[in-house]
Amino acid sequence: MSRKIDNYFKKNRSAFYEAEPPEHIWRSIEKELFKGNPQKKKFLVMRIGYLTGIAATIIIVFTAGFMFWKYNHSKQSVNPDISAVQHEYIRMINSKKEELYQLKKTDPVMYADFIKDIDDLEANYLQLKNNLNKGANPDETMMAMMVNLQAQMDALNQQLQVIEKLKNFKRKGNETQDI
Repeated sequence: MSRKIDNYFKKNRSAFYEAEPPEHIWRSIEKELFKGNPQKKKFLVMRIGYLTGIAATIIIVFTAGFMFWKYNHSKQSVNPDISAVQHEYIRMINSKKEELYQLKKTDPVMYADFIKDIDDLEANYLQLKNNLNKGANPDETMMAMMVNLQAQMDALNQQLQVIEKLKNFKRKGNETQDI
């Protein structure tokens, strides 16, 4: 039986696509659907509009919720251990800057050169911090921030070593003049 139906459809396929039901059949279907009540049609259209509005509201609420969650999740994904190390670096850098500030009194030109290098690194650090707040990859950005802080520490240590060598050189020069 199934094969007969399949064969019939294969042979008469074009008739199914080309043929349209007569207009009186469509009218009888419409009358049957609405049973003589034209308000039912308007109600159906209004109901579809209402349901579409509800669906759009749900989509907007879920999208806003997801964006809020993603924003909060990106800020909370910073490892607290890294944050603690970062704060320790900042504390040590500020301490080294205070030592470097002593140079401003004795050699303001050298101080200006040294502090310019540190200020450039600090500006880079603040840009990385801003990128982190804007949603950049937290792991990569925190690693770059840590590398920047380490570079600031290294630069300050080298600068303080140069200052110490200069002080020693001046002391040795004064000792030889005293003799």
